[in-house]
Amino acid sequence: MAQQTAIAWTDSTFNGWIGCTAISPGCDNCYAAAMMDTRLRRAKWGPGEPRVRTSEANWDQMRRWERNHARFEQAHGRQRRVFCFSQADVFDNEAPLGWFVDFMELCRTTPHLIKQLLTKRIGNVVRRLQEALEHIAEQLVATAQPGSQKASQIDLQALRDWLIDWLAGRAPGHIWIGATVVDQVEADRDIPKLLRVPAVLRFLSMEPLLARVNISRWLLPRRMGNDDGYGGDDDPGWSQDKRVVDWVIVGGESGRRCRPPEPEAVDDLRRQCEAANRPFFFKQWGGRTPDAGGTLLNGQEIKQMPQIVA
Repeated sequence: MAQQTAIAWTDSTFNGWIGCTAISPGCDNCYAAAMMDTRLRRAKWGPGEPRVRTSEANWDQMRRWERNHARFEQAHGRQRRVFCFSQADVFDNEAPLGWFVDFMELCRTTPHLIKQLLTKRIGNVVRRLQEALEHIAEQLVATAQPGSQKASQIDLQALRDWLIDWLAGRAPGHIWIGATVVDQVEADRDIPKLLRVPAVLRFLSMEPLLARVNISRWLLPRRMGNDDGYGGDDDPGWSQDKRVVDWVIVGGESGRRCRPPEPEAVDDLRRQCEAANRPFFFKQWGGRTPDAGGTLLNGQEIKQMPQIVA
């Protein structure tokens, strides 16, 4: 948990638990694993390794930010953005489901904080929300039994209704959903999954960028033919799929084994976003240290943010 962070596209970070498993080429030089596993030994990375829940005081920090939201908004003219799970993956199916339910309740009860939920497991999102809903239903049944005691501080009914609304397409206005993709293979596989997640804002983190990637077809609404009832699309009516990638973050890798991005690959993504009028955020080139390569692209900083009011 950090009230302030060096991550330029957010204001603060929150980690409800620590630990993860590498599942992508982008994970090869994971900074969180290097820090929390190798150096600090706070959590072991890898399949089957237990995730480590952070302290209740850490969870309370998010609630304090919520209580003090007006002060932040007065100073900055916008809501606080919180990158959740910089040292884990919020949609990691190896994390205990009960912890995820607790985090969903924390999200529900802090509506003045923008939660930036970035995952390498974008295919897990809807399934994890459904599992949380099933978990809550079981708890509601258990607490309805004669003589049962309320074991949770969570408002189970309110959280159930909130998740039902989300899964029905009425996504919370203060939650942004992002997917990490580092090459064309991941983009082709995961961006369609991202677009299927109900969200008020969908974004990509292309860090570390490992290859040239074409994302242009997901930056603009797509025209869809209506089924004519016979398996074809001869109906003169057309519909438009307005689900798009709303924001793109690009950055290079840092550390001893960093893999620097090709400048043309970075600039090509900038041009794709510019052509579609989507905000583009260039984080850094990377190098032995995060600041080694600087943050300039074509001689200037490009740190565009989406204009979304929660």
